[in-house]
Amino acid sequence: MKFGVLMLYFNAERTISRCIDNCAPFVNTIYISYSPEPFSKYNSRARELHKNQSSLEVVKKSRYSNKIKIIQGVWDSEEDQRNAVVDLARTDGIDYLIVQDPDEFYLPEAYQKNIQGILQQPAYPFYYVPWINFWKNLQTVAVGRENIWGTKKTIYSDCPNFAINLRDFPDLKFVDKRGVNAPYNQCLKLNGLCYHLSYVYSDTELQTKIQTWSHSHQVSANWFYYKWLGFDRNRTRFIHPIAGPSWLKAKKFLGVLPDELKDFPRLDQKSIQLNASERVKEWILDIALLAQYYWAKTKGNIAFALKIGQFKS
Repeated sequence: MKFGVLMLYFNAERTISRCIDNCAPFVNTIYISYSPEPFSKYNSRARELHKNQSSLEVVKKSRYSNKIKIIQGVWDSEEDQRNAVVDLARTDGIDYLIVQDPDEFYLPEAYQKNIQGILQQPAYPFYYVPWINFWKNLQTVAVGRENIWGTKKTIYSDCPNFAINLRDFPDLKFVDKRGVNAPYNQCLKLNGLCYHLSYVYSDTELQTKIQTWSHSHQVSANWFYYKWLGFDRNRTRFIHPIAGPSWLKAKKFLGVLPDELKDFPRLDQKSIQLNASERVKEWILDIALLAQYYWAKTKGNIAFALKIGQFKS
């Protein structure tokens, strides 16, 4: 079997080499998809305000450059950019295409476990894995409920897509960001844990992310001020930028990190103290977010649940 990896490379120069080192021993080809421009579908002004600050020279100097293929272009949406890699990977005879963006990492035994899981049960259209989501740094992770009505809290949720099966499903493609045109009840969950550096950014980088990524039109108003700058690990709740209550809070991470992350640099992050009036406004915002969240769940909005990543034990 031939395995490939799909990475979207936008403002990720700090992590791209680390991520390549993390996946290279397990795959045949690493596809680095690079656009100098952000997506236009989710924020019509993104291209006026931002450019890709990452250099391809970093990728070209990788010790695994013999495994790397760079795809350059400008795409309006995330799914368009990912599908350009799907087309090339099919031409190259890749059987399974792993989705691993530059902020996603695995311990080597977890990566091997996921590969073996696919080889042992190769006929599913796509596969997903558990992941943990880091918040601000590699010492803090997001915490959610194991299910929407549950009281048990957990740091584990489900990655929307780890790998897609190109060998057995010739019409498979991305249709909604990382989501493909196959139902979730036909996919298989693997066991290898993903370390997702989803919010490990400097303040400036984080502002760019929420203005350019494929969820930019969904970010809650005032989220950056109240939940990011005003974050207090002992007090701040509902920290997810799209559906706050899915991430109840953040707590200290006590686990082992992959080797590629052990010398990760400190980031430029400012912290502010909310005054009494601002805390009241944040409390009102939390009530509105909670009502919106429960409404979406009770209405059976499965697409909403999948996009925000429901927490499970």
